[in-house]
Amino acid sequence: MTLPYIAKDDFLVHPDKIRDLVRDMPFADVTGPDGEEYKRVAIAAHDFFNAEIEFWLGFPVKQRYSVFRLNYGGENPNSAIHSDALYDSHALVLYLSRPEDCVGGTAFWRHRKTGFTAWPSREEILRRGKNPQRVWEGLTKDWDTP
Repeated sequence: MTLPYIAKDDFLVHPDKIRDLVRDMPFADVTGPDGEEYKRVAIAAHDFFNAEIEFWLGFPVKQRYSVFRLNYGGENPNSAIHSDALYDSHALVLYLSRPEDCVGGTAFWRHRKTGFTAWPSREEILRRGKNPQRVWEGLTKDWDTP
């Protein structure tokens, strides 16, 4: 099942405090489980934003990861189509940029050939009568093509 995308402004009560904490974290380049190299990544405590997430959603959640990426002004970060399904069933994207520094953002995708809007499970592909390996290969081949 594909869940809706939800946007929430002013998610953090004190974003400057979080910016200061993150600024002092050690950032390094890492290779993800998808084989992509991600520049300047810092890994925080797995429940870094748990209280804020639970307050916003109104029910308890088990947060498994908190990962930060640092992008410098004027650079084009990795923008390949991807899915966080390799990590978990849900993802939260939190922008820590100050409002005056915001340009761009997150784009959501729909694969034109298959209609998928998220990385499909084997069961979802089989329900459509398709070959999972072929569908995954097609998505992988196309994900750098806007």
